[in-house]
Amino acid sequence: MSTGYRSFADRVADLAIAFRRDHQVDHLDQIRRLIEGLGSGSKPPSRRRVVYTGWVSRPFRVDRSRLLAANSGYAVAVGHPRRKELGVRGALQRFGLRVTAEGPIVGPDFRFFVSHREQDSPLPASNDLARRQLLSIGGTIEPAPNLLGYLDAIQSMPVPSESSPALWLDALVQESPALLWDFVDSPSSDGLREQMAAALATFPTNDRWADRYRLAAEGLSTEFASDLTALRVDRPVAGGSGIVPVKAVDLQVSGSRATAIEREQVLPAPDPGWLTVDDALIQDGGTVTSGDRFICYEGAADPARDFVAGQYTTTFGSSQHPEGVLLRRAASTGDPIDEAILLAGRSDANWFHWMVEYLPRVVGIPETVRSNVPLLVTPRVPPTGIQALRDVSDRPLVFIDPDVAQAVSRLHVAAPPVEVLDTTKIPWADGIRANRAPLDELRRQWGVDTARNHAGRQIFVTRRSRHRGITNEHLLARIARRHGLEVVDPSGLDYFEQRKLFADAEVLVGASGAVMANYLFMRPGSRILALTSRQLADFVLPAVLASIAGCSFEYLLGSSAARLSELPDRNHWIHADFSVPTNEFDLALRNFL
Repeated sequence: MSTGYRSFADRVADLAIAFRRDHQVDHLDQIRRLIEGLGSGSKPPSRRRVVYTGWVSRPFRVDRSRLLAANSGYAVAVGHPRRKELGVRGALQRFGLRVTAEGPIVGPDFRFFVSHREQDSPLPASNDLARRQLLSIGGTIEPAPNLLGYLDAIQSMPVPSESSPALWLDALVQESPALLWDFVDSPSSDGLREQMAAALATFPTNDRWADRYRLAAEGLSTEFASDLTALRVDRPVAGGSGIVPVKAVDLQVSGSRATAIEREQVLPAPDPGWLTVDDALIQDGGTVTSGDRFICYEGAADPARDFVAGQYTTTFGSSQHPEGVLLRRAASTGDPIDEAILLAGRSDANWFHWMVEYLPRVVGIPETVRSNVPLLVTPRVPPTGIQALRDVSDRPLVFIDPDVAQAVSRLHVAAPPVEVLDTTKIPWADGIRANRAPLDELRRQWGVDTARNHAGRQIFVTRRSRHRGITNEHLLARIARRHGLEVVDPSGLDYFEQRKLFADAEVLVGASGAVMANYLFMRPGSRILALTSRQLADFVLPAVLASIAGCSFEYLLGSSAARLSELPDRNHWIHADFSVPTNEFDLALRNFL
């Protein structure tokens, strides 16, 4: 590859990653200036590159000499990247593979295979996308019966020429469509999106990305070529009453402490009304469609947003054309349901999301919906979450598989009472909407809506998580015990035990996380000291929940070894593990208790 192109591609990549870290639009504007400096009028490329990635087990291997003999005019490079997940099982040694072939654009497709002695065999695809990519370049032969291995991805792209800089953008789009998406889906790419979409459409291995670029460029007014389904986004407003406002909260940082202060302003609230959707399909737990419509009933899950947890692998929208969305449809189940209430959601496997966003909807179901109409939930909901649901509702439950599309003739659905944006592009305080009415009703049913008339327990809760872990939590637990706090791991408690623990807690100390849902179990007048990293000192959601429960809230801030400048995006940075200095924790407890 030419030095000029590589320098251009690396500079664009640096700017794209810088934007993912700090979201400064100037990075995207600089990408545009680089593209505009490429000029125009170059001849089309004459060569293409095809890259195969996957793995294979002995005795089969990639035989470069046999590939060269079978593909005249192609240059072949073979690599074996390390893949920890493969390991070694018995006598079957598994090897990662990356094969790069360069040859003429005009001419026969490259024929890829692995070999054992004189036997050649293609590799099957490990996923649907790779399968379609393989078929698009002629890979249709059945693999050998004794072969163990798969192709995970195939990528086809033009080879950029040093003498044709005007075509470097087309080459980079083919090489790294995901890297350029933030640029494409922004005003900085005005006038360039159509060219970039057309470049992606040149090679069928990128058909999904080509459709996403087409959506950003032209909305629903264009033709789509991939297996993604184009739908019109419907954002209905159910209306209705029943909003009890939640006061906004500021976090005032001083040294290693951040204290929650209620403001006079109130947070915006989600739509409290219920929708009825006829002939609905549900997939991913909470994605609802009807005919050619995508029903956007949850503002935080609007497909036009840059990132939505729980649906980002199947639902692809564009901020430049929010009227449309591309959906990777799941296979449909053969058992339709006549009428049901959707309680499941895109993140219902998480205790916090279940208890704060999904479960509270059950207390607001309209009286016009018959009592025998079932609640739809998924098997992902924790058993403790099902216990909580059984405690507040005796409606029948129907468990639906989030990996298939469930048909419902008449579906009742409402927005969660608390919505939090998943994107890191918007300040946390600006990305929260809340209606405390259903949360207040749950607290009344739990009997924790009044202050205690006796001393409560002092608890230090530990946390098990893959993200935002406290690396020295065991040391903090020792200090907490010395101050008389009970050390409890709530992950081993059922719903009723958790409810009692937090209802009894007058003082609660521990890491913030899914446990913040349990603040709703606490009585007014209780005090919370949450532990978090400095990069989340402005994460106001736990303080908002504490305010709803009538509790005071403070953060004690720790530090993380993670450096934003060394990570691929801001999301990795805010979820990094951290530690809390033991001397600061000891002092904080002395002042707090």
